[in-house]
Amino acid sequence: MKKITSIIAIMAFTAVFSTSAWSQQTGSTTAISTTEIITPISITKNIDLNFGVFSTDGTVGSIALTPAAAAVTTASTGIKITNLKTPTAAKFTVSGDSNYTYSMTVPGTIELKGTTVVTNTLTIKDFTSSLSALSGGVLASGSQVIYVGGTLVIPVTSKKDIYTNTTGLVVTVNYN
Repeated sequence: MKKITSIIAIMAFTAVFSTSAWSQQTGSTTAISTTEIITPISITKNIDLNFGVFSTDGTVGSIALTPAAAAVTTASTGIKITNLKTPTAAKFTVSGDSNYTYSMTVPGTIELKGTTVVTNTLTIKDFTSSLSALSGGVLASGSQVIYVGGTLVIPVTSKKDIYTNTTGLVVTVNYN
C-alpha cells in the first residue's frame, strides 16, 4: 500500500507541476510611433576660393590661405604674392532648422588646370574651415556662414597661366 500511495503522490505532484509548466501567460503593450520632418539642410556658395596673383622664382613653393572673411595668405620662400587681386577664402551659407548641428566634408585635394595649356597643373590640399573641428557647425538662427581655405602647392615646373577648377571643391554638409 505504501508503494501505491507513493506512486499516486508522485503522479499527483508531477501533474500539478506539468500543468503549470504547460500553461502560457501572454502580455502586450502599445508603443506610440512618431516622426518629425525638418527643413532639409542646404549650402550655397557666396564667394569662390581664390589664391590671388603671384610670381615664382622657379622653386617648389606654396601659399596657405586662412578660412576667414579677411583671408590671410602666407607664401613660402620663392613665392611673391602681388596686390593685383585680393585672395579670398571660399564663403558658403549653410541653412536648415534653427539650433541643429551639422558637419562638413571637403575633398582631400583638388587639381587646378591651366586655361591656356591644360597640362599645366597646380594642387590645392590641406583644406581648412572656420568650423570647429570638434563640434562642427550650429545653425543658431537657421543659417551659418562658413569659410574654407587651404594650401596651394606650386611645383618647380609651374608656368605662366590662369589656373582653374570649376567642379573640384565640393563642400558637403549633413545634419549630425
